[in-house]
Amino acid sequence: MEELEIKPINKLALIDQIIEVISNLMLEDKLKPGDVLPSERRLSEMLEVSRNSVRQAIKALSVLGVLETRAGSRTYLNKSISKLFINPFKFVSILHNIKAIELFETRKMIEVELVRLATKKATKKDIEKMNSILERSKDFIDKPKEFQYLEKDFHDAIFEASKNRLLTAIMDVINNLLFERKRNTFLTIANVGKALEGHIKIFNAIKNKDLGKAEEAMLEHLDLFLQDQQKVEYMTSKKVIR
Repeated sequence: MEELEIKPINKLALIDQIIEVISNLMLEDKLKPGDVLPSERRLSEMLEVSRNSVRQAIKALSVLGVLETRAGSRTYLNKSISKLFINPFKFVSILHNIKAIELFETRKMIEVELVRLATKKATKKDIEKMNSILERSKDFIDKPKEFQYLEKDFHDAIFEASKNRLLTAIMDVINNLLFERKRNTFLTIANVGKALEGHIKIFNAIKNKDLGKAEEAMLEHLDLFLQDQQKVEYMTSKKVIR
């Protein structure tokens, strides 16, 4: 009897099919952000596949930021939009050696539009939140290390006021990628007084619903950091050459 020619099962294709099933459940609104996914055992029974295949599919979706496993091994659909962008952006940044200056330029393009949207849509609660951050910032004018966290909080408050979840998520990822690099720049070069002055100008423009001044103030503020980053990269390149 001749040996049968049997092609091996493509495990990756099986995992893709499991991911497709979960994706379709989301598209059909049967699974929503924050929902708990059935256990590995239950999913394997429902899909009639091995628990290992289910486990690998869950790991793949977790890396993408779609799923999140918490204490007690329960797996949830992620509520955070920005977490869906984190790993793809991170790998693009690493693989293609995206420089901080490129991230700053991207940030500048998006954030100017976000401040315009915030100027149009900011509620009384949004204005109060920005003002509260500004008041706290004044207590750290001589403490750059602490001030930088409030600087980030102020910009986050603007993103929130824009009411655009997609642009806010993208900016959240870009700022996370920039934060470590920007922190070093901020501590050594950026003038905290000028940064606070910029925040006050932006805040007043948003509060007064002045689109032109809001855009102008944001551009001026971001240009300060862009210039600082250019100085840092120039000095870094000089050290490398030496």
